Amino acid sequence: MEGANATIAGQEEAFRGQAKHDKKQFNRLEVDLRRKEKALAETAALLVLRKKPMRSGGGERGRMILDADRQNAVVLVKAAVTASVAKYKACVELGITVRIYQRWTCSGDVRCDGRPTAVRPEPYNKLSPEER
Repeated sequence: MEGANATIAGQEEAFRGQAKHDKKQFNRLEVDLRRKEKALAETAALLVLRKKPMRSGGGERGRMILDADRQNAVVLVKAAVTASVAKYKACVELGITVRIYQRWTCSGDVRCDGRPTAVRPEPYNKLSPEER
């Protein structure tokens, strides 16, 4: 009789050990699934960005970007960040830097390019009307 109880106790211990092992494996699989779902969502959002390029975006340093393209880029980056994409990855996909994005959105609204309307001083070597 004592042998039968020892066998039952051993089986119960083995079942508890197996259940603990199964629970750990289940938790690891859930974590892995969440990580992969997040990566898939990020990739999908980046593919959407890749299909919607800016007309005048990116390129060489100092290039003017149209106001409509700026607003479009800000909307696209915000949508990508909402879809759990890193801001820098979204900006790289559009061909701009994070710093440019920050400059455009620092006041809350999308700032227009101030270069065309900037007041500039006259050059010191400008010809006077008499010299012309």
